[in-house]
Amino acid sequence: MKARLLLFVAAMQCAVAAGAQTVGIEECFERAEAHYPLAKQRGLAEQEARVEAENIAKTLLPQAVLNLRASYQSDVVSVPLDLPGLPKISKDQYKATLDLTQTLWDGGVAKALTRIATLEGEIESLGIDVELYRLRDRIAGLYLGVLLLDEQVGQTDLLTANLETSLKTAEAMQANGVAALSDIDVLKVEILNARQKKIETEGTRDAYLSMLSAAVGVALSVAMLRKPAPAVPNESETPKADRRPETVLFARQTAMLDAREKLTDAKNTPKFNLFVQGGYGKPGLNMLADKFDFFALGGVGITWNFGGLYTRANEKRIIGIGREKIRNRAETLEFDINRQAAGVLREMSSYAGMLEGDREIILLREKVRQAAERKYNNGVYTVNELVKDINAENLARLTLAVHETMYLMKLYTYKILMNV
Repeated sequence: MKARLLLFVAAMQCAVAAGAQTVGIEECFERAEAHYPLAKQRGLAEQEARVEAENIAKTLLPQAVLNLRASYQSDVVSVPLDLPGLPKISKDQYKATLDLTQTLWDGGVAKALTRIATLEGEIESLGIDVELYRLRDRIAGLYLGVLLLDEQVGQTDLLTANLETSLKTAEAMQANGVAALSDIDVLKVEILNARQKKIETEGTRDAYLSMLSAAVGVALSVAMLRKPAPAVPNESETPKADRRPETVLFARQTAMLDAREKLTDAKNTPKFNLFVQGGYGKPGLNMLADKFDFFALGGVGITWNFGGLYTRANEKRIIGIGREKIRNRAETLEFDINRQAAGVLREMSSYAGMLEGDREIILLREKVRQAAERKYNNGVYTVNELVKDINAENLARLTLAVHETMYLMKLYTYKILMNV
């Protein structure tokens, strides 16, 4: 199989070397990915993650809360003694406070949330990369389809030229009385059919070219497209998934689960903070002073919410299940790549073998057509037999063009599978 592919590549490279076009298929891949509207969301995802991380970081800054309160109580503290100078507390009370809190240690919650926000942005961006990577199959189909259809247009021109040559011969023979007028009509019909086929093929080619131009965001012409150089994949290379964008996505998703596990631990640790409160009200801190007064207090606070301990084990089990699902997806991807790559390599070998036969068939068909023209000129061959041999040669050339393009399509299927 290896020798067969090498022989085919050597034969095709001679034809490709003469190309002078300016746009290759890989460049179209890059242009299509950059031009696709979904690509704009990559920047938006990164920007959203940055803003979210900034908001989380600001939760560690001093927090201020202003409280205003006016109340009327049905009862107040009283002393059941009639002592001179003992003030009586009013039932209406007023208070304005400004509370300042500074987190000293949040258990790592802010750090874990920042990591999660960053990974969420990366995962969304990588998901877009995966979607954009899938464009390559469509671009390869359009690009190579344009080249195949253009090759068919060229073969139709060659067919028309052969038919026109035979038509001139038939017209000369008819003028000398050695050919029937119906021979001329038969050849004219075949020429018209070939021209109609050319118009149809050109229309399909131009439609493909229009779709390709729209996909890459650049107006392309057939002359700008460069026929890809054939290559022989390294069959000894074990197909792996580590080059694919999905693999990077899986790694980030695993990192996200690690960050969520750290957040689970952080939420179940004690939190330390400093607090300061300043205020003005009636009464102040001295409840027995029934007058408006300024007051202040401060200290260190500790909070520890034990409620999360009830669900901590289950949360970690869920995270473990998530890791297993990601591992399964990664294994599935590698399995599919191994299976598809092996099949593509076998198909490429098959096409390489067919192309060797196609070239031999074309040489023989060309000789048969030339012999048919001589027989017709000598009056021992009918025009229908001549047309049949001309069409057979054209079909052989079209078959070669199709097989060449199919080989290239399989080659790029392999390249896209392996991301090489």
